[in-house]
Amino acid sequence: MGGGGAGQADGIANELARQEVLTQKKETRERHMAVARVDLVRQAKIERDKQVVAADQDRQTTVIIAEGHLSAQKREADGIMALGEARAFAERALQGANVKVIANAGRPGEGMNQVMDLFTAQGGTLWPLRWRPLPRRLWAALRWTR
Repeated sequence: MGGGGAGQADGIANELARQEVLTQKKETRERHMAVARVDLVRQAKIERDKQVVAADQDRQTTVIIAEGHLSAQKREADGIMALGEARAFAERALQGANVKVIANAGRPGEGMNQVMDLFTAQGGTLWPLRWRPLPRRLWAALRWTR
């Protein structure tokens, strides 16, 4: 019977050792999970930062494109305004000029529709009744009408 007590003590020692190993395994597993959780959170922050940077780049690109379109539209509007002013000036200058018009069209109803047609092959030729050099503004305006 004496041997039974030692065997029982060995069994208890083995059970305690096994439980200690299980406890260590559990703690190791929990540490691994904590490390994995930290890695996952870091990766999520990295992805979020990437998305923030990409969104900012997209916003900046959109702003640059919009500013380019706006600038182009302003230049186009300025050009249209300058052309209109030049045509109006040329028409006023020609309306007050003392000129004779020689129409180029073959039929009477087909020559000119407006004063600016004078400067096209369809319109005709201006012949001043009294020669006087045209003002610089008129020449500049006529260059805009082409």
